[in-house]
Amino acid sequence: ETNEGTWTFTGYDKAEKTVDGKDVEFIGKWKFTPKTYKVTHEFKVAKDSSIKEFPAEVKTEVAKQLPETQTGKKNGTVVEPGALKNPAEVEDKANDGKWKFTKFIDQDPATEKVDAKIDNADVNFVGEWTFVPNKHNVTYEYKSGTKGMDLPDALKKKAPEAVPDKVKGDKVTSPVPQGKDAEFRDEANKGTWKFKSYDKTDVTIVDKDEHVVGTWVFEKDPEPKTYN
Repeated sequence: ETNEGTWTFTGYDKAEKTVDGKDVEFIGKWKFTPKTYKVTHEFKVAKDSSIKEFPAEVKTEVAKQLPETQTGKKNGTVVEPGALKNPAEVEDKANDGKWKFTKFIDQDPATEKVDAKIDNADVNFVGEWTFVPNKHNVTYEYKSGTKGMDLPDALKKKAPEAVPDKVKGDKVTSPVPQGKDAEFRDEANKGTWKFKSYDKTDVTIVDKDEHVVGTWVFEKDPEPKTYN
C-alpha cells in the first residue's frame, strides 16, 4: 500500500566533523508526514421526495445545518458524518409543507454504521432531505335556506363526513345527495326539506382547511282540500 505524504529534511546527525585519516560521512535525516484528508458534507433532495428541488429560501436555510468540515484525517481512517448544526425541520411556505432531514448515505455497507474509509482521497457525505406536505381537512355543514326556520338536528347530522389528509393541489368534489337522500321528512313542521346546493361544488387545497356549506330549503305540505 502506497502512503501519500511529504518527506521533510530535518538536519544532519552532526553539524560538522573532523577529517582524521579516513572518509567522513554525514547522515541526513528526513521526516515523513503522511498526507491528511478532509471530510465534507452536502445536502440533496431524496429521490422519493414529492418535491424534487429545494426552493431558494429553503436551500439557504438547509445549508445552515451543514456539519463542520473535518480535517487532518489519515489514510485508512474510518470516518463518520458530523452532526447537523441546530437540526430542525425547515418550513416551505411556497409548497405548503416542511423539509425533514432523513439520513446521510452510507459509503461502507460492510459496517453497521454510516461511515466511510479514507482511501487516498477526501470523503464527502451526502445528506438527504424529504419534503413533508402539510395535511388539511375538508369539512361539511348543512344549513337552512328557509328564512325563520332552523334545520332539524337529525338532518344536520347527515352532513358528509370530513375528508382528511388532503395536501396542496388536491381537488375534492362536494358529494351531492341523490334520490331519497336529497329529501328529509319533517313531521314536526309538516313538510319536507329538500337539498338545494353547496356554496362550493368543489375545493382545491392551497394552504388551509376548507369548509363547505350545503343549503336545504323547506317545503310545507299542501293544505288538505276541504269540501262543503
